[in-house]
Amino acid sequence: MSALFFFILTLECPAGRFYFLSNRVPGTLAVMSRKYGKPPKHMPRKRSNKEVPISSFKIKLRGRDGAPLSMDELQQGLYDIGRKLKPFENIRAKWVTLYLTAVNEDGAETVLDPAGEWVVYPYKSAADEHGA
Repeated sequence: MSALFFFILTLECPAGRFYFLSNRVPGTLAVMSRKYGKPPKHMPRKRSNKEVPISSFKIKLRGRDGAPLSMDELQQGLYDIGRKLKPFENIRAKWVTLYLTAVNEDGAETVLDPAGEWVVYPYKSAADEHGA
């Protein structure tokens, strides 16, 4: 017989804890919070039941049947979004965040810029600045 066999004595104690003695390490007593030595499971964070007011509007730009968009199709889609937002000229956008996942010809994800982020401010001409 191998020396790897060991004897475990478990005793159920209050509050769901289990104490065990092992002959592998003589004179030790350990405490486990779960039965049978199972590791604790990762519990996802529970969402609160409170209703959160809607503060953002989501716009999705997708290719047909999940196909990647070419840069021309992306540009046309952004223009289409601008045309759909035209009736809401009296409302201002606090900020807009656009996430772009780019792929190459083989379908592997690629990086457009090593910095990973661009911040673009709309152009205003001098005439726009002075109301002319």
